[in-house]
Amino acid sequence: MNEISYEGIQYILQEFFQRFDEIFFFDLLNREVQSVRPSHRRKLVVIKAYDWSGPGIDGQFQVIYDYIDIWLRGGDKGHRYPFEYLICVLLHEMTHAYLGIFADEKDDKYDEHVADYKTHGTMFWMLLNFLLRRVFEVTRSEVVWDEILGEEARRFESVDKPRYRRFFEKILKIF
Repeated sequence: MNEISYEGIQYILQEFFQRFDEIFFFDLLNREVQSVRPSHRRKLVVIKAYDWSGPGIDGQFQVIYDYIDIWLRGGDKGHRYPFEYLICVLLHEMTHAYLGIFADEKDDKYDEHVADYKTHGTMFWMLLNFLLRRVFEVTRSEVVWDEILGEEARRFESVDKPRYRRFFEKILKIF
């Protein structure tokens, strides 16, 4: 089986980014904004894909530069991730981007909703869970379903307060 070229995957990820932004994020992440330089415009959030293993992570949103970095390979041998998994990584990082840019840091609940657990607060988990479940409804992908279950497991591991556990259990019943 032939592997899709790096350029091909980068293009497809960009297409999915644009479509997910239209459907779920009101075209806010992909909109053009004024750059630091006069008369220069740029996209609010830019995707960068790397065809090598990441530094112990599969993706990250760099709030300083407004970049989403996605590493296409992982593991000891640097095998390329399944595309469905890369879509999950993209949605994870888009959630970070949306909350990182638009959440009000002055709000009394900001730490609990956004900043807790290394920017994996309650609103992060609710939004990501919603996104992954909507994608699963369309794709019925086992990879996406495994990621939903994995995200839920990581969420419970990171939550050490009983009231948050009850909150998450209620949220899971909604979806």
